[in-house]
Amino acid sequence: MNRQIMLRTTSRWFFSGNLVRLSSTAKKDGASMVFPFFQRGVSFANHFNKIQRATKTPMSHLGVKRLTIPYGIVTRYGQISNLRSVLSNWRTFATHRQLNFSYSRFGGSRFNSLVGPLVFTIAFGLGTHFLAPYAVQLVPARLRQPVVLYSIIGLNVLVFMAWRSNQFGRVLYRYFLLDKQAMWSNWSMLGSAFSHQDFWHILFNLWCLYSFSTTLIQVLGPANFLEVYLNGAVISSLASLAYPKVFRLATNSVSLGASGAVCAIFGVFTALFPTANVSLWFVPIWGGASTAFGGFAIYNILGCIFKFGSLDYAAHLGGMAAGLVYGYYYKQKAQKRRQRATVWGF
Repeated sequence: MNRQIMLRTTSRWFFSGNLVRLSSTAKKDGASMVFPFFQRGVSFANHFNKIQRATKTPMSHLGVKRLTIPYGIVTRYGQISNLRSVLSNWRTFATHRQLNFSYSRFGGSRFNSLVGPLVFTIAFGLGTHFLAPYAVQLVPARLRQPVVLYSIIGLNVLVFMAWRSNQFGRVLYRYFLLDKQAMWSNWSMLGSAFSHQDFWHILFNLWCLYSFSTTLIQVLGPANFLEVYLNGAVISSLASLAYPKVFRLATNSVSLGASGAVCAIFGVFTALFPTANVSLWFVPIWGGASTAFGGFAIYNILGCIFKFGSLDYAAHLGGMAAGLVYGYYYKQKAQKRRQRATVWGF
């Protein structure tokens, strides 16, 4: 189908002006109706079902007169009469890459579209593991920790400000939104983790990041911290892409935000400091970090099952899992270092 009908909102601010005008072509009812594309998590097909029930008109008779999805300064239009013409338009105008993706949904393996993201995740993880120490060494030793942490925060703020501008729409759409239906570039798996469109979204994510990072970056060191954050971001994006494929779910959504990477930081923190005090909105959580982590994991699992709210629960779980693996790896590494120091005296 055309990309313009596959896109869903990820923030009310970004698509707050986007309306889809649907009209019935049934002879007895020529009235049109407007349905807002505000709620994230509701596919275009769900809107069709609601309007079909409201108008008592078969879905095949429902047509889209005009569909407008603004991003930055770019606006797309679509002239679609029915579902069959949707597929026809896709074959006519789609690129080769988009056609491969669309046919894999209906004919080939549903996992074909995950090969590229999986290879990218592995290659990026290896590259980050070996290159992060060299990148950090470019900064004077006494400035490395604040430079790494505040650079991450600054990049998030910079992309947030770019969304407010009318000059970067095409770049942001291609590289800073994780489009689960037809991803433009694998680099959007990383870019989407630095991307926010809503003020409260970025404020909450960066506040959580700062709360865990001030301690963790001192324990891990700036290079390891940078590796965890970047790889956690990409792994969380991979989980977000894989979840609908594994469970055969229709997905027309895009996602963005640093929460997957922050969940990876949270996972490392929990593995290293399971009894550390953790507060939710300044209210201490009984049991410390491990209890908070477990409760948040259960919440996200339930979100994946029952699909309530508008969060990317799979991305959260992917980041949390990556963080736990990193955390236990660093914990075992520290224990072996202490054992060698005890046995050999250094």
